[in-house]
Amino acid sequence: MSKEKVLTMMGFGEKSKKIVSGEMGCRIAIQKKKAKLLIIAEDAAESTKKKFEELAIHHQVPQMFFGQKEILGAAIGKSSRSLIVISDDGLAETIEQLLETSIKE
Repeated sequence: MSKEKVLTMMGFGEKSKKIVSGEMGCRIAIQKKKAKLLIIAEDAAESTKKKFEELAIHHQVPQMFFGQKEILGAAIGKSSRSLIVISDDGLAETIEQLLETSIKE
């Protein structure tokens, strides 16, 4: 159930312009310190995972692995996405809590 809620929250975030997706957009958001949470697709390329994990650690951005590229893209009304950045504190906190809850289930 929590996974569906996470995807719904991502859709709301996209509509309210609180989400950035794709490698270039996510890199810029992280570097400009606008990123509050980085979500990496579980089926993202290993090189992408490594590159963005290191970038997020360097800029002190929390990161989580969730879903597949197709599902993440569909949640925000776009084609498949390996990376999503949440740029709003409240939305990032809500999604992080939902993801932690879904991991425990």
